[in-house]
Amino acid sequence: MYTLPQGCSIELPLPSQQDNANDGGGFAIAFAVDLCQGLDASQVTYNKTGMRAHLLSCFEDGKMKQFPSVKKDGRQPHVMKLQLP
Repeated sequence: MYTLPQGCSIELPLPSQQDNANDGGGFAIAFAVDLCQGLDASQVTYNKTGMRAHLLSCFEDGKMKQFPSVKKDGRQPHVMKLQLP
């Protein structure tokens, strides 16, 4: 386990987010798949309409693949900053 020094701040880029209360699981899985593949999930916008079908296809194939997405424009991603006490 690693201990961070006091007063340290951490900046986390935010991935695309769902716009309703039903799609959070799909977005979380898509984000996790990108992280496991070494991809930067903060640089893409996931295709919400194809998420469920894609996830079902991954389960049927027994292999997780990158979710349908489009690359965001060159702007900096939104960042969540955490300040540790």
